[in-house]
Amino acid sequence: YIKSSKSTVLLVYKCRKPVSKTRLQTDVKFTDDALKMLVKVPRPFLKLVLQGCVNWANENNCKLITEREMQIINDKRSKEKGRTK
Repeated sequence: YIKSSKSTVLLVYKCRKPVSKTRLQTDVKFTDDALKMLVKVPRPFLKLVLQGCVNWANENNCKLITEREMQIINDKRSKEKGRTK
């Protein structure tokens, strides 16, 4: 279950262990489709990934991260890592 609220990004992962929540205080909002792209991110890296997305949004004056922006962020990261699709 993934939820995006006004100023808090709340991701709730249901797994075998109790539910875990990660929060970031920011003005940047995520659409549900954008958050669905983060479902396979391992929990230890989730906050780091979200913070990277928020940093990218702040650098590009973006207040709403959609699936399109997430694809741009992923492409940028792939280029930095030297990966190709």
